[in-house]
Amino acid sequence: MSGEIVIQDFSERKCAKLHLLPCTIDYNGQANIDSYFEPTIKKNGEDLSATYRGRPLCGAKMEVPDNYIGCVLKETQKPFGEDEDRRLKISSHFKELTYWNLDNRTSVNDKLQKAILWTKIATAIHKSEDT
Repeated sequence: MSGEIVIQDFSERKCAKLHLLPCTIDYNGQANIDSYFEPTIKKNGEDLSATYRGRPLCGAKMEVPDNYIGCVLKETQKPFGEDEDRRLKISSHFKELTYWNLDNRTSVNDKLQKAILWTKIATAIHKSEDT
């Protein structure tokens, strides 16, 4: 299977407010998310706290690394089978996101923080030296 991502001018797209939740929602389709998750966030320094369906969440804001752009993709052509192409377009972009852990404070050992750190390491090891 292959895919195509349609890239258009970002100035035309809205800047999204993203939350990465520590749960699985057994639903595929459109939903009016703004009506369902607008948390009351408590700040304690860099740490954030909120609740989702009565469960405590600990969170942090993460910025997209320099020279990167965060994009939200929307499928415009759903494949009928695994061998068919997928077509995606950029529906919005983001500069930061809030990610949440269930019951645990955020840390540098979280997968998302490690992934963001890797982009910085990759930039450093692939940087060419001026001689």
